[in-house]
Amino acid sequence: AAVLEGELRGAEERAERNAAAAEVAQSQARKLHTLKVSSDDVTRVAAAKLQDVKRRLAEAEGARAEWESRAAAAEDRVSTLVSRLDASCTRADAAERGCEEAR
Repeated sequence: AAVLEGELRGAEERAERNAAAAEVAQSQARKLHTLKVSSDDVTRVAAAKLQDVKRRLAEAEGARAEWESRAAAAEDRVSTLVSRLDASCTRADAAERGCEEAR
């Protein structure tokens, strides 16, 4: 009987240790699940921010291309005006020489 009683106490102690270990394991499993959910949330947020950055970059590149086009058009207009001014100056110089010759 004493032997059985000792075995019973040993079994109860093992059961208590196993129950405590099971509680620790459940606690760790909950923590891991929380970390995984948090990690998934961080991944989703990071992916959304990356998409936002890519969208902004595409918008900036489009704006840059538009401004480059406008700058090229402005350069063309300036070049045309300079050519016209040169031609006007040439005609004015010729007219002035003609006036001097006529005097």
